[in-house]
Amino acid sequence: MVQVRCDKCDKTIEVENAVVGQKVTCPHCGDVNVIRAAGGEAKPARDAAAAAGYPSANGPEQDVRKVRPAMFRARPFLFLGMVAGFVAGLVGAVMFPPAWFVGVGVSVAALVALGVWRMRTLGEGLVVTNKRIIDREGFFRKDTSEIRFGDIKNVQVRQSFTDRLLGVGTIVISTSGEHEDTVAMSDVPRPDELVKLIDLYRNL
Repeated sequence: MVQVRCDKCDKTIEVENAVVGQKVTCPHCGDVNVIRAAGGEAKPARDAAAAAGYPSANGPEQDVRKVRPAMFRARPFLFLGMVAGFVAGLVGAVMFPPAWFVGVGVSVAALVALGVWRMRTLGEGLVVTNKRIIDREGFFRKDTSEIRFGDIKNVQVRQSFTDRLLGVGTIVISTSGEHEDTVAMSDVPRPDELVKLIDLYRNL
């Protein structure tokens, strides 16, 4: 058992089998500390992200990946139904001129529904940088929250059987701070790949 003092709150942290240079989250204040050697110098932590070909975790902050909710992949039948409704409306307007307004109305309704869906996906998403994860919601009004990699306690992927077949899922990221925050996003394309990327920057 190794005891160190937190750099932020100065309380004692007990760590079993500590590794020099490893990041440890303080259970009292949530600050991230690095276990240092007796001489006070920490070995540089292994940069797993850079080794995998991604931007270094130790370099200037830059975007690594932007993730938005999937449309066709997440709801293929709904997507195809909207497209079919748009096309069928136009065909109906041409084939049955006396009732052209019905066909045009169906096409316009399908196009508007598809456009609203698209705007919603453009307004939501996660931005993974080499320092943190930024959660953005809203197209006209923006709500933004962020989680540093060192503050992440757990990353979960939730998938139904259908989600697994379609390659989508819900990702839930929770923090280890005093007041636990959670970021959740549904209809994430290839969520397992996103978790592997996050784990590289968490240095797991």
